[in-house]
Amino acid sequence: MLKHLQYLLVFSVCIAGCASTAEQKTDRVAQPTIVTSERPLATWGSTRITSSELEPMLLEMNGEVLLREYVLSLELEREAVRRKITLDAEALIRERELLAESMADESNQAERLLMQIREDRGLGPERFSRMLRRLAILRAIVSPEVDPNEELIVASWDALHGPRRTARVIVVDDVAE
Repeated sequence: MLKHLQYLLVFSVCIAGCASTAEQKTDRVAQPTIVTSERPLATWGSTRITSSELEPMLLEMNGEVLLREYVLSLELEREAVRRKITLDAEALIRERELLAESMADESNQAERLLMQIREDRGLGPERFSRMLRRLAILRAIVSPEVDPNEELIVASWDALHGPRRTARVIVVDDVAE
C-alpha cells in the first residue's frame, strides 16, 4: 500500500512539473480550505476526512445491508418493548454460545469458524453485538410458542427442501442406447 502511495506521489509531482507556466501560477494561489465542525474520522497528512465525505461511498459499498439490519433492529426493539421483553448480558452471552455451538462441536474450531464468518461478512464489534441482540429478541419472542427439538428441525428441513433422493448417473455412448 505504501509503495502504491509513493508511486502516486511521484506521478503527481511529475504531472505538476509538466504544467505550463499559466497553470503553475494558478497553483501558487492559495486554495480556500473548508473547515467543518464535524469531528474527523481520520486525517491524511493535513487533510481531515469526515464521515460526511465517506458516507456516499459507504452507502454504495454496503448501505442497503446496513439499512436493513438497522430497521430490523428498530422493529425488534419496538416489539420487545411491546411484549415487555428485557434482555440482560447473560442472554447475549448465551446467544453467542449457541451460535458458536451450531457451527462445530469443538469450541476451538467453533471460535475459528465464527471469527472467519465475522471477517467474511464484515461483522465488526458493533454489527456483531447488534446481531446477537436481534437473535436474542427473536428467541425470546418465539420461545413461549416453539420448543425446537431434533424431530421438529428435521421436519422443517424436509418441508423446506423436500425428502432426500439418491441420484444416479448413467453414461452411454448415444441417446438411443
